[in-house]
Amino acid sequence: MTWLSLPAEKYEVVPKDKAISHCQLEVFASVNDIEISKPVRNRKYAALRIVSFDIETSLRFSNDSQIIQPNAQEDSVLQIGCMAANYGQTNPYLRTIFTLKSCSPIEGAQVLSYDNERELLMAFRNFVIEVDPDVVTGYNIAQFDIPFLLNRADALEIPEFPYLGRVKNSPQRLSGLPRNYLWNCPAFTGRLLLDIYFFIRNSKKFEGKGNSTLNAISRVFLGEEKESVDYKQIPKLQDGTDSDRRTIAIYCLKDVYLALRLLPKINCLEQDVEAARTACIPFNAMRGKSYLIRVAQECRSQLNSIR
Repeated sequence: MTWLSLPAEKYEVVPKDKAISHCQLEVFASVNDIEISKPVRNRKYAALRIVSFDIETSLRFSNDSQIIQPNAQEDSVLQIGCMAANYGQTNPYLRTIFTLKSCSPIEGAQVLSYDNERELLMAFRNFVIEVDPDVVTGYNIAQFDIPFLLNRADALEIPEFPYLGRVKNSPQRLSGLPRNYLWNCPAFTGRLLLDIYFFIRNSKKFEGKGNSTLNAISRVFLGEEKESVDYKQIPKLQDGTDSDRRTIAIYCLKDVYLALRLLPKINCLEQDVEAARTACIPFNAMRGKSYLIRVAQECRSQLNSIR
C-alpha cells in the first residue's frame, strides 16, 4: 500500500454535519496537493481495522430430509458473529454476537439479543458503521453471507440496511448475475472486501471435494477445527433454550475466529494488495476477476516495452 500525506495548510476539515462519509476524519483538498510519503516508522501497512464475520440462518428440509439451500425470501438470519482486530495483531479486541431471541452469556464476548430480524440486521449494520473497518473478511462471505444479508434486508423491506460502506449515499447492491459469481457481491464502498475462501480457491492448491472448506483449511494452516456442532441441529437449537442458542453462538464465533486467524497465516491480504498494485488496478476491482489482473499486467508489460 502507498502512504499519502497532505501539507497542513493544504486541506480543510469537513464538519460532521456536512460530511458525505462515515470516515473518522473527512477533509477537502486538491488532488494536486496529495504527496506520496515514506512508510511511517518503516511500517509497510497502517494499523488497518479488520472485521471478520459469519452468519447462521434458519434451515428447511425436503421430504427426504435433505437440506434445502437457504433462501433469503423464506429463511431467517438467526445469528451474526463479528470480531474486530488491528492489522498485525493475533487476538481480536472485540467479539460480538448478534442473536435472534435471547442467548446465555459467553465469556469474553458481547452477546446482543433481539426479538426480531429487523432489529438484528440494523444492529449489525450500525456495528459496521461504528467500528468502521478498513477490511471486511470471512469465509465464503462474498458468495453466501453478504448476498443473503442484502436479499434478506430487501425481503424485510429495510431500506437503510445496504449502506454498509463509508460513503453515506452509496448503498451496496447486488447485480443480476448468478450467485456463484464473486463479482455479483458488491464491495463495501471505502472498505477492502477479502473473502478467504476465494483466495484459497484461486490458489488451485486445495482442489477436490471438501478440501477447500473452512474446516479443512483450518486443519492445514492452524491445526484447529470448527466447533463440533451438526448444523442440521441449528433449527432445533434455535427453538430451544437460551443455552441452546449459546451453542449456535459459540459455533458461529469459532468460524469468525478461524477466518480471522487465517488472514495473516496465509498472507492473503498482502498477496492480494501486491497483485492489485502490480496490475495497477483497485483492490476491490480485481475481486474474483483474475482475468483483470492478467490483462492489466499485459498492458503494463506492453507499455514498458514501448518506453
